[in-house]
Amino acid sequence: MCEGEVLMEEVFSLAPGESWQREVAGFVGENAAALVVRLFDGDGGALLEYRPVDASTLTRSRELASEPPQPEEMRSADELYLTGEHLEQYRHPTRAPELYWQEALRRDEGDCRCNLAMGRRALKGGRLAEAVEFFGKSIARLTHRHPNPETGEAHYFMGLSLFFLERLDEAYGYLAKATWNQAWRCAAHYHLACIDCRRGAFDAAQHHLQESLTNDLQHHKAQVLLAVLLRRAENPEAATVLRDVLEIDPLDHWARHEMWRCGEMSVDEFLAGCRNDAQTILDLVFDYAEAGFTDEAAELLELHLANPVTPAAVPNPLSRAVMTRYVLAWLREDLRELEEARGQAADYFFPSRLQEQLVLEWALAQPGDDALAGYGLGNYYYDQRRHKEAIAAWQGAIDDGAAFATVFRNLGIGMWNLHRDGAAARRAYLQAIEIDPNDPRFISEYDQLRAKLNDPLEERLAFLEKHHALVLLRDDCTVALAALYNLTNQPAKALALLTGRRFHPWEGGEGSVLRQFTTAHLLLGRQAMQRHDATTALAHFEAAMETPESLGEAYHLLQAKADVNYAKGRALSLLGRQTEAAACFEASANEAGDFSEMAVTAHSPLSYYRGLSLLELGREAEALAVFSALRAFGESKLLEKARIDYFATSLPNLLVFEEDLQARRDAEAQLLIALACHGLGDLESAAAALSQVETFTNADQRAADLTLAMRDSTRR
Repeated sequence: MCEGEVLMEEVFSLAPGESWQREVAGFVGENAAALVVRLFDGDGGALLEYRPVDASTLTRSRELASEPPQPEEMRSADELYLTGEHLEQYRHPTRAPELYWQEALRRDEGDCRCNLAMGRRALKGGRLAEAVEFFGKSIARLTHRHPNPETGEAHYFMGLSLFFLERLDEAYGYLAKATWNQAWRCAAHYHLACIDCRRGAFDAAQHHLQESLTNDLQHHKAQVLLAVLLRRAENPEAATVLRDVLEIDPLDHWARHEMWRCGEMSVDEFLAGCRNDAQTILDLVFDYAEAGFTDEAAELLELHLANPVTPAAVPNPLSRAVMTRYVLAWLREDLRELEEARGQAADYFFPSRLQEQLVLEWALAQPGDDALAGYGLGNYYYDQRRHKEAIAAWQGAIDDGAAFATVFRNLGIGMWNLHRDGAAARRAYLQAIEIDPNDPRFISEYDQLRAKLNDPLEERLAFLEKHHALVLLRDDCTVALAALYNLTNQPAKALALLTGRRFHPWEGGEGSVLRQFTTAHLLLGRQAMQRHDATTALAHFEAAMETPESLGEAYHLLQAKADVNYAKGRALSLLGRQTEAAACFEASANEAGDFSEMAVTAHSPLSYYRGLSLLELGREAEALAVFSALRAFGESKLLEKARIDYFATSLPNLLVFEEDLQARRDAEAQLLIALACHGLGDLESAAAALSQVETFTNADQRAADLTLAMRDSTRR
């Protein structure tokens, strides 16, 4: 192959919906990076070029990601602030940025950056009074030496918080101050214009919008609000401004709605463009309301309610929203409209905007019971981690006569996660099931709660069997039923259940189907061994890792399987196939490490089977060393403070109901100790450790297996 040589040239069509693939094309050479492929259009213009990367020339230019120290371990406020900023920016799932900013404020309560960061978080969560307090402290530090700080961020967010609190005169001053800083001029002038619109000072509003656009010519909200003012003044330039917006963004629905109001677009065209989707409509309604144009906002809502939603390829359950009628009542200050809003069904009521919080708080302040508003506001509060307020809102909804099941379900989650009140959580779930006995989610989640409460396995099993048809509607609940069959020594039922349906992977359920499938085969194999049917036992042990495609996932090629290899070795040994048995025991004994709780670990319950395999090989000293190391590892874990791995991304134990992380880790450590002590022949210590495990959970399969093994040891 020579430099510049054309190896292949071909003409083909790449029209929409067409593709080109040439699997037989193959080139021989030492360096793939010497190849280049170019794609030209019909006129010879270059469209695309690709050259393979020469991996030998690549160097790492940045450090690997690392876990930051705990807040109290950091030396400087700068580190604390920037670490919190990182956690917020990348939305870390298990570590809150507030922990770092709060530590900085503990050392210096006036730290301007951390007060500003805490204020932003409070504002985002709708805690407006708290936000004002934080921003005030930030501004006090920023202006301690001079009145004109380098940044206007704190002033802007202070103005925004006061704006939502309807303290418009105060907000105006802070927003005006923020315009001194280039970074915040555009946003600050826009909200100054909104305040002036509310006051009826439309000339001043236009001035602020022009100033905003001077800073950012593509600030479309400012352009559309300017067009609103021009339209209301019957100025034909309104349509020109809107066309400029739509030329850049044809899907700017506020501009499209104003085009309809200007007579430049039909109502059908507007509704088709936004699909008359409730969430889009609410965005526009709040844009109007922000500037005080409540008539336009209300009329838009009435238009939405009077027309059907345009069908979409993927139906959106939120395309009609409970919130629309509440907002209409708020805009009109109409209690009759509010009564209509209160009479709606509670389905899919998930408020997410700060404005929706304010509307629902207004609704609850009006005369009369409002279970629906309390329920929706509770959902909003819980999403914003305002858990105590959420529970109070849900309880208020129940006190106001809520007769729909979901409010009880949500209250059950809150009572457990916030207060660990198992009795209250149980009552709430049972009430939810009584109201709606046909919701499979309630059945699944109630069983998860019962697992946290350590209810007897037989009672949990009877409950799921009673609701068998609903269980089968959910993969996670089906796996829970299979697990209970395995735990109660009914593996044939578990295997039939698992192989009789197609599963679909779900986040947090990774590996759960596989574990129950393998467990069922292992238990069936052990039952066959007890009948001295080693042939059947071996068939089950060999099938334990041969997962059918219908399970929706498969084991990694490097999956640890010391337990399976040990079981196969025992069956082969009974069949007299000693060479093959020894190979299985060797494979089991030679495994090292495992993957647990989203992290690599030196020891796991599989270490126990490594030790048992070494005993089968006659290497007693090595086996005792494995058991001793396993015990020492478990005992060392009891001394550690439990915490979630920083890089963990999937936490199946915390999907709905939280738990005592330290208690779980201690139980896991006690299980390792129990297994190790059993291997060492210290049955008394094994029983004591196993009792600690069962105090935390009676639903651990490894603990159940060890219980049976210890009974056998006692009988012998």
